[in-house]
Amino acid sequence: MTFVEAAVAVLRQHGRPLHYKKLVEMALRQQLLTHAGRTPEETMQTQLALAIKRAPDRTPFVDAGNGLYGLKSYP
Repeated sequence: MTFVEAAVAVLRQHGRPLHYKKLVEMALRQQLLTHAGRTPEETMQTQLALAIKRAPDRTPFVDAGNGLYGLKSYP
């Protein structure tokens, strides 16, 4: 699972914005990431920021500030 897919899964489970470091911690705990690399926290933050920047209308994410990311809508 990619970082973006893992973030969506974790955010849907928790129903509220989470800090990108917490997203990584939970994704790793649930073994959602197929490849974490050396700096998974930096990768998560970069991937979420890029998803928002590249396609703000199509991304499911919102930047809540201070490292918090959430979904535009929760189930």
